[in-house]
Amino acid sequence: MCLLDAANGERLDSESILVQPTQSSVSPFCTQLTSLTQEQVEQGTSFEDACSVLRTRFKTKERMWASYGDYDRAIFEHQCKLQEVKYPFSAGHINVKTLLAAVYGLKHETGLSKALNLLGVSCWSLWARVSEHRFPRRE
Repeated sequence: MCLLDAANGERLDSESILVQPTQSSVSPFCTQLTSLTQEQVEQGTSFEDACSVLRTRFKTKERMWASYGDYDRAIFEHQCKLQEVKYPFSAGHINVKTLLAAVYGLKHETGLSKALNLLGVSCWSLWARVSEHRFPRRE
């Protein structure tokens, strides 16, 4: 989760929240894709507690939020219904995938890798920043 000042692009606050899976385990493919292991997510928090952090620390009911595509919004709604947890976000959702296509005059929405290339951002440099945030170096 990242709180962003939309006016200047400054990151005001961020936190990685690992949620303990209740119905599945982390596959080798997921570990390769995300670097997260089953052991790590087992140390995570419950979905209900994660939603509480979003509501209290990030004030997500009071702010618009964005994701690349509609999957995150849909899966949060589904999980909240499934686990009978209060939906942590406001109704104001920005689908950045659709927004990017509109702003750049694309005929179709594009995947994240192509979008990053269009914006001049290397996937690997982005991954390095995300990894450093998730697993900061300890001196």
